Amino acid sequence: WRDVVPHSKSADQPHSNSVLKASMPSLKSSIRYTYRHETTDHKMVPTKGVFVKSSTEIAGFGGDVRFGKLEGCGRVHVPISSSVTASLGCFGGLLVPLGEGMKCFGVVTT
Repeated sequence: WRDVVPHSKSADQPHSNSVLKASMPSLKSSIRYTYRHETTDHKMVPTKGVFVKSSTEIAGFGGDVRFGKLEGCGRVHVPISSSVTASLGCFGGLLVPLGEGMKCFGVVTT
């Protein structure tokens, strides 16, 4: 359940219809699968190892929101010396509205 009410800074500038329509209550039901692989030596301050996580979410089994979402991230930690570690990380995602006339983050698809 989501209910966001826009607040105007002045009474002279009311919100547009699209902002008001996007702020109405909506209901989302979804299912999500997450895969995680981790070989780091420490959860908070890793000095070596790999961390990979990906998730897939599909919404639209009920309610007025329908979308597909893919997310992924990865990090690699390589020790250079006893006190220095090189790390490289990446994050990305994709969000796709499903169906016509459905709402995805306040935008109605056509």
